[in-house]
Amino acid sequence: MKRETEQKKSEEIKKQNVRAIASQVIDEVLSSGKKLKECVDKKAELFKDERDRALLKEICYGVLRNLPIIDFSIDLFLKNEIKEFDKIGLSIMRVGSYQILFLDRIPAFAAVNECVNSAKILKKDALTGVVNTILRKISLNKEEILQIHYKKPYEESLSYKYGMPLWLVKRYLKRFGDVESEKILDSFNKESPTSILFFTMEDYLNSKRILEREKFQLEENDLFELTYFVKGRDITKSECFEKGVFYVCDPASQLPAKSLPLKENSFSLDPCAAPGTKTIVISKNLKKNSFLISSDFSKWRVKRLIENKVRYNLNNVFLVYGDILNSLPFKDKFYSVLLDAPCTSLGTLKKNPEIRWQIDEERIKKESKRQLEMLLSVAKCVEKGGFLLYSVCSIEKEETLDVIENFLKENKDFEKAKLEIDKKFKDVFDLIDKGTLMVKPYQHKGDAFFISLLRRKIGKKD
Repeated sequence: MKRETEQKKSEEIKKQNVRAIASQVIDEVLSSGKKLKECVDKKAELFKDERDRALLKEICYGVLRNLPIIDFSIDLFLKNEIKEFDKIGLSIMRVGSYQILFLDRIPAFAAVNECVNSAKILKKDALTGVVNTILRKISLNKEEILQIHYKKPYEESLSYKYGMPLWLVKRYLKRFGDVESEKILDSFNKESPTSILFFTMEDYLNSKRILEREKFQLEENDLFELTYFVKGRDITKSECFEKGVFYVCDPASQLPAKSLPLKENSFSLDPCAAPGTKTIVISKNLKKNSFLISSDFSKWRVKRLIENKVRYNLNNVFLVYGDILNSLPFKDKFYSVLLDAPCTSLGTLKKNPEIRWQIDEERIKKESKRQLEMLLSVAKCVEKGGFLLYSVCSIEKEETLDVIENFLKENKDFEKAKLEIDKKFKDVFDLIDKGTLMVKPYQHKGDAFFISLLRRKIGKKD
């Protein structure tokens, strides 16, 4: 029975091609709101050849980074409304259009043929004629299509050029102006390299030779200490990763933990801790006789914390399951609290291009309201004279500056505090005031981020 099952699975894999799988991934992401990385990683397991895995990733990410001009090219020759077309069929044509417009190493006729085969594999035989016709017309009009952004009004032009939804383009133009908006849009549409953080120089020196032997290439990050960009296969498959000598994280995600005030003989709190980036960095920097309490709201997320606690030997960290809006079992006993709040994650568009198609302005407002509720809740855990640091991987005004402003209006016990961070960060990123830092995507190779440090007053005269 087992042999029959394996044989059947093997036969199914043979029927697949990269374009068919890519079409399924794109449909899942755009129709069901799934995470692109999770979908790609899962489907990549179907292929043994690393080249097929790489092509699958390139196509899926490429389609979502260039969706406006891809859909324009399809709509140009489609008789019916694009939104009324079969979803899988549309995904197949999106895959083909991306290959024709952006992947010069793949001949147009090959891209067309593979997409027609994909339609058959995915049981869309009735659409093979349409797929073939549309993609061939796109191929014949490639140069004209790629110049479309020169012929459109400015806002639409930026949408096509940088692969962004029109509402987000308009939003950035209104807030940041023409020049900076283009920098932001351009940067958000470029892939950020994988980044790893070593905890000591000794860890780095001991690992460097092993990683090079495993064919990984390391490039030093000039801004963040012991942080390196890495090229090669999946770095989590490295021998050194299993030993817990480095952690995979975006450079900017270190800033909240590095900015959190710490002192000896004290407790700190990380109430939205999973998967554990901030917890790990804080743990490695805790002072003598000090401890960190890390919690999250779901058993699955806490399980991730447990795995990281074990891998990175976080003996000064205690894990707790708790919901900060409903059942946070803490009082005002913490010297410092870091709220890395759930958000739209629009600051992570470099590595998560799908978010731009899954988020709208109503979602931003909704997240902002929840973030304020969370901040008000965790503020009760801060002792007098203690610190509360708020952070999000977003630069949207509602999720950043507005949350802090509204919090200070509702909670007079708190005031802005001075961020004690390296001068190089203040020089490169935007220091909005003494306690507020905004990281924009074009200012470094990683994510956009926001942090703001608050302090609980000791008394009326404080």
